[in-house]
Amino acid sequence: MFTIPVIVFISLALVGLADTLYIVKHTRKDNPLICPIGFECNEVVNSNYATFLGFKNDIIGVLFYIGMLFGGLALIFLPDYYALLTSLFKIATFGAALFSLYLTYIQAFKLKNFCLYCLFSAGSSIGLFITAFYL
Repeated sequence: MFTIPVIVFISLALVGLADTLYIVKHTRKDNPLICPIGFECNEVVNSNYATFLGFKNDIIGVLFYIGMLFGGLALIFLPDYYALLTSLFKIATFGAALFSLYLTYIQAFKLKNFCLYCLFSAGSSIGLFITAFYL
């Protein structure tokens, strides 16, 4: 089904993927992130909270957004699986939204510093969660 919510869902997945790939590109090559608005992105992405269960948060984000992108495209090209996919999206995006809120809490109260790219990713994952209920 090619509907507005599906287009929004795919778009948010693309935006989130581009954002997290940008973080990965810079952190893997030891290039400092240029963080606008006076935030200290490098402190956040290199903190002790930058990993979860041994995996870097940015890699988890890339994998999540790739899954959401391909899942969103599957809604168009595999309409027989629409109900199953939308159910899976609700579960996956709920987990991602909770994780994003947790990481935003860490930035605000533990690190007392923010990464604009991380906040942008959090917004994308929360947007995906909201959009999943309109699919």
